[in-house]
Amino acid sequence: MNDQWFTEDINGTSDPHFTKLSLKIKKHLFSGQSQFQKVDFYETYDHGILFTLDDFIMTTSRDEFIYHEMLSHVSLFSHPNPKSVLVIGGGDGGTLREVIKHPDVEIAHLCELDEMVVEKSLEYLDYFKAVSEDPRVKIFCEDGFHFLKQKESFYDVILVDSTEPIGEAKKLFEDTFIGLCFKALKPEGITAMQGGSVFYHTDFLKSFYKELQPKFPIVKIYTAPVHTYPGGYWGFMFASKKHDPINDFQQKKYIPKDYQFNFYNDQIHKACFALPSYLDIK
Repeated sequence: MNDQWFTEDINGTSDPHFTKLSLKIKKHLFSGQSQFQKVDFYETYDHGILFTLDDFIMTTSRDEFIYHEMLSHVSLFSHPNPKSVLVIGGGDGGTLREVIKHPDVEIAHLCELDEMVVEKSLEYLDYFKAVSEDPRVKIFCEDGFHFLKQKESFYDVILVDSTEPIGEAKKLFEDTFIGLCFKALKPEGITAMQGGSVFYHTDFLKSFYKELQPKFPIVKIYTAPVHTYPGGYWGFMFASKKHDPINDFQQKKYIPKDYQFNFYNDQIHKACFALPSYLDIK
């Protein structure tokens, strides 16, 4: 990055140096090296606050709502009564913000490995403070593997809000972690995980789908346009012990007026499971 632009190399291209995404920076708010990764917050000219880890874009104020709404509500509206919800990763608080929009939810846990991410997100992301003060919310800064081992058959929904499968996050896409998520879910439990770029990470999405299939009776890929992620077209994994996201969609009427969604709605809930022909998972 120079003194005016943040530039991310796009992973998954034939050569990442051939494809880049750049945002013009007004001010570099914070840079620090935690035990696990490099953490940065910027003020941009037209995307609000930019949050990056190891120079990969995590969120921008302008489009984060799309990712967080789609990671959260597809599962929460597929479960008939999601009382206990865990977010793994997601130290920026955006997924947690969406979870507590559901009055069914009684327990909203966040397990984030990196304490610096939580601390600085609370400082620079204006929505997070109110979210953290909700009485249903409890934040744990610890390893997700260790945390899950203590929570067998505890959660109705687990949302894995991780970075791309590199570094510490790579193990969150592997067989051992998937097994721990399965055990931590109740008999009607659902998990959703981010799955990478539909265009640039197609092979990974296919292999991740095949990894989940033997573990869960219902596994589906769904997508959403997230403009500042590679290719602008993002994939998610839905894995459920019982409830189908289309057949068991709960068209609840309880969302208060103050919590109107900016992207998610019942039509998108159903349409997001339509996949492009090149993502052949048969």
